[in-house]
Amino acid sequence: MLDLNYLRENLEAVRAALQHRGMPANALEDFAKADAERRQVIADSDRLNAERNTASREIGELMKTGKLRTLKSAVGVRSLNLISSQKTTLIWEPHSAF
Repeated sequence: MLDLNYLRENLEAVRAALQHRGMPANALEDFAKADAERRQVIADSDRLNAERNTASREIGELMKTGKLRTLKSAVGVRSLNLISSQKTTLIWEPHSAF
């Protein structure tokens, strides 16, 4: 079994080794695509979590000062929570085939 970091860093060498052994490189292409998608979803999820944390902090400050008169900000955080949980689920789905 190959280490994922080794595979990412040496994709061409692994591809050449597979060809030398007469094995198809289709799975390697699938891995590269799924890994790139997974990394993008992780980045999106991290960004959404940061936005949610910022919004939650702002809501907390508004509640402390009594300036929170609408639920508009709270609804926005709820939306970010839902999106974030969907992204977290997607992080693991591409790897179900491996």
